[in-house]
Amino acid sequence: MPVVHGIVKNCGGEIVVSSEVGNGTQFDLYFPATDDEDSMMQDDGVPDLIGSERILLVDDEPEIAESCPRMLRGYGYQVTARTSSYEALELFKTKPTAFDILITDYTMPQLTGLQLAREEAPRIPNLAIILISGYSAAIGTRLLADAGVGAVVLKPIVGRELAKEIRSVLATRTANTERTGMVHPV
Repeated sequence: MPVVHGIVKNCGGEIVVSSEVGNGTQFDLYFPATDDEDSMMQDDGVPDLIGSERILLVDDEPEIAESCPRMLRGYGYQVTARTSSYEALELFKTKPTAFDILITDYTMPQLTGLQLAREEAPRIPNLAIILISGYSAAIGTRLLADAGVGAVVLKPIVGRELAKEIRSVLATRTANTERTGMVHPV
């Protein structure tokens, strides 16, 4: 329930709960209305959140591995989801150029998202990497840079915010490549 509450609040919505003994509990979710269809896909700071890039999303929570790809497909992305870092590693070994972006949870059993990023960044230098985390504790900037991580997105994941980060990370990667001729400058 805290994840749902966070998503609703981030979207400017409200949750109204009513409960009656013997009849159960009802949750009503209310979101702001909009007249502008384009407003769902555009923002003043980011003119276009739509993309066509190929994303590998890795999160050990099945709910996120199911809902997040649906959200991202709404923005035009091609998304493959895995619930294990080891499955992701195997996929990268068999198809190293199949993905443009890796979005991975920071905290996972066996192999963390940061370890997965650290493993793949040197092998696939043009891979954009975004780390998602349920913890607001700061992760060392140098540690993230060394692992090739371009951004950290906090849970609960809001589609619009994640789409903005994707566009930002891809723009930064493109600018760095043009400026230095390297994808991950040292």
